[in-house]
Amino acid sequence: MANATYSLSRDLTANEILTMCENRTVPANADLASAITAHRKAFETFQREPTSAEDAAMCALRAVMLATSRSAADDLKKLSYLAGLPDAAWESDSTYTSIEMRADTLAMVRHHMAHWR
Repeated sequence: MANATYSLSRDLTANEILTMCENRTVPANADLASAITAHRKAFETFQREPTSAEDAAMCALRAVMLATSRSAADDLKKLSYLAGLPDAAWESDSTYTSIEMRADTLAMVRHHMAHWR
């Protein structure tokens, strides 16, 4: 899905992340708060315009998954945000079901949280 990999020299804003996602590029190691804001905007658009905004919403969800966690608190914030999303946020055109995607993603974040202990 991602078209390119970028090495970031600064934190992207939510609007920059959203623009990248609209162009089907997923930024890795973005600021968590900015990635969450970008996903909220993309998902709101997807709810209004499902056909045209599906790719951007899924890219923005992946940006949240790949966002930098600088502390246990960041991982907890990421886990809380992701766990609170409705099923529709996890749906994609892949063979991976939304239930599997959600379960595997939350397990990955919980596993990452263990390294802070």
